[in-house]
Amino acid sequence: MSMLDRLIIGRQKIVIYVCLLACLLSLMIGIFTRVSVIESGSYSDKNHVAMYLFQYHKLPKNYITKTEALAIFGTNGNQPKDGRMIGGDKHFYANAIVNYTSNPNLFECDLSYPLSEEHRGKKRLVYAQDYSEFFYSSNHYVSFTKITPDKMNLLSNVGFILFGTIILGGCSVSIYIVVKKRELKNIYLEDLREVVTNILNVMWKIIKAPFVWIYSILQEVFVRN
Repeated sequence: MSMLDRLIIGRQKIVIYVCLLACLLSLMIGIFTRVSVIESGSYSDKNHVAMYLFQYHKLPKNYITKTEALAIFGTNGNQPKDGRMIGGDKHFYANAIVNYTSNPNLFECDLSYPLSEEHRGKKRLVYAQDYSEFFYSSNHYVSFTKITPDKMNLLSNVGFILFGTIILGGCSVSIYIVVKKRELKNIYLEDLREVVTNILNVMWKIIKAPFVWIYSILQEVFVRN
């Protein structure tokens, strides 16, 4: 038996724990950094609104224009009283954003209203009419930060790729250890099958976990709506 074989088999618990820890971390990165939206959803934070505009080429259903707010509530300077957001109007504050884009066809929408206050706050999203550019302002158009929805889930995708790679690698290492032990200790085939079955059951639970989590989120959203 080679030194590598002795190292892997002798430290099999450490190898398994490291694989499980790396698997869990990559899965958490994939889940908790992901920005996902559904067409029937209501959103008000910058990342989800930008992603919604990028995917569906319209604002979420909880947005109304300044004209609509004025007609319904008699004012468009404060937060709509029914919990909706104001957005979809032409952006006219060209002096500040001209340093960030030359696109003249820009629109704006409010973001994340302050709690327990009537005013609309200072957070705004400015987006191109063709939904090719998105700019976030936290200070009412004084300065901007460019948002790129097409790259927003890059880290999440890397996390899920690592998750799948670690699962395959962990299965391979586990089977390798079992085979080597069988060669050394004459393990019966039934024992080998039992070990592999247990490994596959654990991996299936790990793979199934994010889908169960996503399903519960979607179910909560549909029940709320």
